Amino acid sequence: MQRLVIAFALGLAAGLLPSPPARGEHALCESLRGARIVAQDAAGTYLGKIAARSDSDSIFNRFGPYGDKFGGKSIWNEFGAYGNAFQPDSAFNPLATKPPKVMKGEQVLIYLTVNEGIANGLSPAMLKAVCESEF
Repeated sequence: MQRLVIAFALGLAAGLLPSPPARGEHALCESLRGARIVAQDAAGTYLGKIAARSDSDSIFNRFGPYGDKFGGKSIWNEFGAYGNAFQPDSAFNPLATKPPKVMKGEQVLIYLTVNEGIANGLSPAMLKAVCESEF
């Protein structure tokens, strides 16, 4: 949680994230709404987006290809390349060197990773806990 707060504060200070929106919406979630998740593999594989559960491309849609825990391009698939604990470009590898990027346009906002050594990293589980119900 401390890492999330620090990353958020740094984002605000750098002007990367907007000021907190009105009506109590979570500022971090709002700043990531619609952002694409892209693997740092050779192909730059699209891994879905941060959106409402009803969106077929959302990582929060457990019936869609990017939110399904068995999907080949899902960060939630613990047996897949992007969600297991061993691949260098997996969000859940604590030693990942190339975790998935969260992007808007060509700008990288954060990295989805459990590797605490990655600057601007955010745990996928934290993202889900904080933002899934915000959309």
